[in-house]
Amino acid sequence: MALPLPVAIMAGMGVTAMAAIGVWSEARTARAVREHWEEVAAERGLHAGSSGGQPTLHGPVPGGLLTAEHVLRHTGSERKWFTRVVVEVQSPLPPGLELQRAILGGALVRPGRRRHLTGNKPVDRALAIYGPDTPMLAALAADPRLQDALAHAVHTGMLVQLREGRLQVDRVGRGQRDLRERLDAVLALAQALAHAAEAPWRDAAARFDLGLQRVDTRIRLQRSDAMGTLDVGTRLDEAELPTRVTLRFSEPLGPPFSVTGPGEGPWPGQLRLGDPVLDGMVRVSSRSPETTREILRRAEVRGALLAVVHPYPLSRVTESLVVLHLETLEPGELCARIGDVIELGAALTGRAAVDT
Repeated sequence: MALPLPVAIMAGMGVTAMAAIGVWSEARTARAVREHWEEVAAERGLHAGSSGGQPTLHGPVPGGLLTAEHVLRHTGSERKWFTRVVVEVQSPLPPGLELQRAILGGALVRPGRRRHLTGNKPVDRALAIYGPDTPMLAALAADPRLQDALAHAVHTGMLVQLREGRLQVDRVGRGQRDLRERLDAVLALAQALAHAAEAPWRDAAARFDLGLQRVDTRIRLQRSDAMGTLDVGTRLDEAELPTRVTLRFSEPLGPPFSVTGPGEGPWPGQLRLGDPVLDGMVRVSSRSPETTREILRRAEVRGALLAVVHPYPLSRVTESLVVLHLETLEPGELCARIGDVIELGAALTGRAAVDT
């Protein structure tokens, strides 16, 4: 039955009023969100903008470049607003490292890759770390600071993805009042990732009193003392983490000579040292045979020389430097190999080894 005209008019006016109130309320909320984001942008030195009527942020942050925006995501049968924060992590991360939501039954893993467990059950139930089957990634997954950051992400409902150094975190809500906390949580996770990835080099820097630099896709450790200049360089854009440890003496040891690994077959011009062990395990050339024999046959030199040259085919020792070249670095062995080079340098120069 049709409503009387006055009642119908009043009902229509009520619907219109409710719609108007809804529009006004949404506009008021949007204005509050925009003002909050602009306030946070000013505090953090970020640029505030908009896209599709929604606020955005972008700009540099410690350790990377950040963008933040609103996105609509399907959650079951609903669509909800999420705040998405993305950090392009500038610190080198292990090649092939990926982080994503754990999938029931596991995801299809490409050959040469595996899932690395953190050992934190809530984290491993919610998130999966994938990458090459290398000790570097296993050590990263076990890093306590990273585990704490991931546990916080899981506890606060963050949806985390990482691929090719791009960390993306979605969290329900538009950050009307808590944008600072959302940004801080994502930055803490990005910094924990970088911290975990750099742990072996940071430990070596502390043990041997080395300066640490990050340059593009390389990590470099360096120091100078009376013995000479020690330089350690690692490429982080290759899964094998090729590393070179170089010690350049402050003064040449004597006339030119060169020592390398044994190689294959006879080598024309090879100097025989008269030591049955060394002659079978290293190759030596020299412009002053007697002086070189005197240097290399010393008891304190013999074992240290073999530790650097024999296991690593690309390594070499000359009158001016020691170079230990690791084609593949196991992160746990970095300190040991640096110690080997320092010990050999001390034996060759007659200076006491420090921090080995």
